[in-house]
Amino acid sequence: MKLLSALRSPLVFILALSAYLLVARDLVYRPSIAPYFINLAEAFVDGKVEINIDGTSTYDLIYREQKWFVAQPPLPSMMLVPFMLVYDRPSDVMLGVLLGATSVMLCERVLQTSMPQLSWWRRALLVAFFAFGTAHLYLATMGTVWFLGQTSAVLALWLFIQLVLARRPVVAGLALALVLLARPSIGPGALIFALLYWWEDGQKLIARLVALLLPVVLSITFLGAYNALRFGDPLEFGYGFINDSSAIKERRETFGSFSLAFLPDNLYTATLKPPREFNLGCLTNPDCGVITPDLWGMGLLWTSPLLLAGLLSPRDRLFWAVALGSALIMLPSLLYHNSGSAQFGYRFSLDALPLWLLAVARVVQAWPVPLLVPTVTYSLILNVIGTLWLMGQIIPPLK
Repeated sequence: MKLLSALRSPLVFILALSAYLLVARDLVYRPSIAPYFINLAEAFVDGKVEINIDGTSTYDLIYREQKWFVAQPPLPSMMLVPFMLVYDRPSDVMLGVLLGATSVMLCERVLQTSMPQLSWWRRALLVAFFAFGTAHLYLATMGTVWFLGQTSAVLALWLFIQLVLARRPVVAGLALALVLLARPSIGPGALIFALLYWWEDGQKLIARLVALLLPVVLSITFLGAYNALRFGDPLEFGYGFINDSSAIKERRETFGSFSLAFLPDNLYTATLKPPREFNLGCLTNPDCGVITPDLWGMGLLWTSPLLLAGLLSPRDRLFWAVALGSALIMLPSLLYHNSGSAQFGYRFSLDALPLWLLAVARVVQAWPVPLLVPTVTYSLILNVIGTLWLMGQIIPPLK
């Protein structure tokens, strides 16, 4: 039994890695369509923070004082630097696959820790749901500057949750510091989760929070120094100078990068928005699809409905820690001027997914098999198809 327990995590990692490699196929042998983190890793090796675009697209890059900069925080590039010692130009897709498989392994560990009473096969279904029934599938298998940042942040968030559950504040702080180096918007919600989860620990609470925050302060200081090197201002992230599409730029220049004006549309996109059109005639015509997904986004009700189960979780301290933490994580995305396109479903939901799955797990432990298995299977099939569709939409060689 001890041997099986020791082998469980490596086995989950190997299975996830094999499946992700199968989905990514030949993409893992070359840089993605937006390999800006590779460019930035090359710049770091040369002791610079501005990148050499070398004929690649400049979409979503920052142009300032005749130099090009990567808009997203630098953690994925920092991870790629060691690979530069072996490969002249490593694949960001392969890095995403490795990070994604590690996240699946950590998902299994966190569910085991938070819900030890959950049967192994129900836990396996939830792990499969995270791995293949959510946006994590295409984020982990397509690389790109947009997806790789989220993939690396989610891995660090899984690690953070596991360490918070184990009440290990110093290393939890190190994990949260990594989260901030990839997706700073996740930080406040993650802190709220830790605060509420440790709330009943009395006098230990303050000591644990101080220990947790020390690495976080170092991470924030690093980001400030990085911004100062790029733009001369530690508080300037450069998004006001980003080279994006005219439609998205108009939204940002009209209302700002974050605004309540975007909340209704983003909330609708994240929850209820259906596919762009239904082609019922395709039920008898194999040459077209039954539905046409919307690249701007589709609601989780359509793509990952199992997440609704979390709303039925018992209203205790753990639920409020998860619910408030998840809400605070999602708030910046819901106020953002871009829904996350191009995507299948709503990719920003992945930022809070590791937390929210704790609530989902507490509910599905009592669900009957005829309800749980079809609900998970629906998301698995749909998101695999959706991932292949998205690859065909934005990667020319796969069209």
